[in-house]
Amino acid sequence: MAGERRLQRREQIIDVAAECFAAANYADVPMEDIATRAGVTRMMLYRYFESKDDIYTAVLDRVAEAITLELASLQTPVTSDSVTRVHFAVAASNPAGYRLFWTRARSEPLFAGHTAALERRVHDVSAQLLAEWVDLGPMQSWAGEVATRFTVSAALTYLDAPDSGDPATVETFASEGLSGVVTAWVQYSRALANSAPPT
Repeated sequence: MAGERRLQRREQIIDVAAECFAAANYADVPMEDIATRAGVTRMMLYRYFESKDDIYTAVLDRVAEAITLELASLQTPVTSDSVTRVHFAVAASNPAGYRLFWTRARSEPLFAGHTAALERRVHDVSAQLLAEWVDLGPMQSWAGEVATRFTVSAALTYLDAPDSGDPATVETFASEGLSGVVTAWVQYSRALANSAPPT
C-alpha cells in the first residue's frame, strides 16, 4: 500500500513538472514551483527525485515509454488508424509531457542528446511496424521517422487548437494522411521491384 502511494505521488510530481517545463525553459523552472504545485515540500521532492535534471528526464522517459510500449503491443496487421490512435491517446492522457517531448526538450542543451535517443526509439518501432507493409531497405529508418513526425504533428496541432474540431475527426484526417503516405511507398516500392532487371 505504501509503495502504491509512493508511486502515485511520484506520478503526480511528474504530471506537475511536465506542465511547468512545457510552459517555460528548463532553467526558468525552480524546484520550489514544482513542489508547491505538487503540494509537497522541496525536501520531500528530493525523496522522489535526486535533482531537477532527474525530474525532467523522468517526464521525457514516461512519454517515450508510453508511445513505444503501446506501438509495440499493437496487433497485426497494424493499421494507420491504430498507430494514430496511440499517439492521440498518449497526447490526450499527458498533453504537457507529450508537447514537451516533441517540441521544447530537444532545444534544451542538457537534454538534447537524451531526447534524440528517445525519439530514435520511437522512430525505430514505427519503422518495424512499417515493415509489415513495405521494405524500403536503407530508407526504412527514415520512413519510420517520417511516419512518426506526420502523426506527432497532427496530435500537437490538436493539442494546440482544441477547438479546431472534433478530436475523432482530426484523428481520422491524420490516419487517412498517414495511410496515403504508406500506400504511396508501397506502390513505388512495387514499381521499382517490377522494373528491376532480372538476376
